[in-house]
Amino acid sequence: ELDNLYIPGGHASVSFIQVLNGGSVSRLSVRGKITATVNTTNHMAGIAALAQNNASIRYCMNWIPVSAARQAGNNYTGGIVGQLTASTVEYCANFAAITDTNYTNALHNGGIAGSAESGSTVKSCYNAAAASAAKSQYSPGSGHIVSPRGLNATVTACYYDSNKAGAHNNAVPNVTG
Repeated sequence: ELDNLYIPGGHASVSFIQVLNGGSVSRLSVRGKITATVNTTNHMAGIAALAQNNASIRYCMNWIPVSAARQAGNNYTGGIVGQLTASTVEYCANFAAITDTNYTNALHNGGIAGSAESGSTVKSCYNAAAASAAKSQYSPGSGHIVSPRGLNATVTACYYDSNKAGAHNNAVPNVTG
């Protein structure tokens, strides 16, 4: 477990791992603080801001609240991964609030993955905290496990705590609260 991390903003991708390109991370738990920079940061998460090209994230836990208030293009905010592209997240859990208060651009906000695209897999994951958008008009991009916006992934056996689900979010198939 990594405790008392401070992950400062100032980059397009802000997370413990900025880009996981075809690699893997397993059995990692993070606690601390993460910040975004307005008009700069567009990927945020506790474990990996962007996972792509058959990357694998397994048995990881996030305890870092991820709160984004930025206006940099499309925003991807998640507990485990911000944007998941042609990759896998399995057996992971998020225990910290995930919020996006961006008012001007499309958002992808989820308790586990902000976005899951290009045939990705999200399997056997649990979100124990709120994953929400700031206002109801942005709820189409916010989900308990993964954002329903642009979803092109297999999501199976995932669960969330319905008592802590947060405001302005949506369920996706195969997710139970």
